[in-house]
Amino acid sequence: MYGGVPIVGIPFFGDQRTNLANLMAKGMAVKLEYNEITKEKVLDVLRTVLDQPSYMEKAWYTARIFRDRPLSALDTAIFWTEYVLRHKGAPHLRSAAVDLTWYQYLLLDVIAFIAAIILVFLLAVRKLFTLIFCSKKTIQKKKKKVN
Repeated sequence: MYGGVPIVGIPFFGDQRTNLANLMAKGMAVKLEYNEITKEKVLDVLRTVLDQPSYMEKAWYTARIFRDRPLSALDTAIFWTEYVLRHKGAPHLRSAAVDLTWYQYLLLDVIAFIAAIILVFLLAVRKLFTLIFCSKKTIQKKKKKVN
């Protein structure tokens, strides 16, 4: 992205598929699957990227946006490192999740509450069906006795 160059990507593992899908959605990349590589396929993909100016335009546009920042990435990293050192670990920037208990952090209390609601609902439905079917059987038995 930084260089403003269109990409012909061959994803192998990890987040490469996701990253390449994001670049393709921005119109600055083409995917080439590893198991589909042939001379014709490579030439076709390269011609697509090189002959269609939209890929270069989108790549340049994305690079311009990426580089439009007040500080470089290195200067930003240096600033935040020094900031944390100046403020003794910057406890005011800590996430509130650090202070949660383990079951709150993992949302086990929320999951238990939702499971309880679902269980009560299912038991109510079961009871309703039981009442309906038992009443039908009782009515049918009474009709048989009358006949």
